[in-house]
Amino acid sequence: MSRLLHVALLLGLISVPLLAHDISGNWEFTVDTAAGSGSPSFIFKQDGEKLTGTYSGLFGKADLAGTVPRATRSTSSSTSPTPAKAE
Repeated sequence: MSRLLHVALLLGLISVPLLAHDISGNWEFTVDTAAGSGSPSFIFKQDGEKLTGTYSGLFGKADLAGTVPRATRSTSSSTSPTPAKAE
């Protein structure tokens, strides 16, 4: 569950500024949190609003699938105990 939450949080955070753009390609991130730091990488393929790809990092490897709605202008997510919101 924690692995999925971290991946979902990362995807939510990166999708906000990129809603109107094609984010296909290789992405490298640096993540610093109170729980530690890491350098996850993502490979994204976007076809319209459909998004697929792979995650590779501290939590292993995982296939990703989702959507990047063009009409959406904000997203939010929360982790316990501190909520995080991005708009």
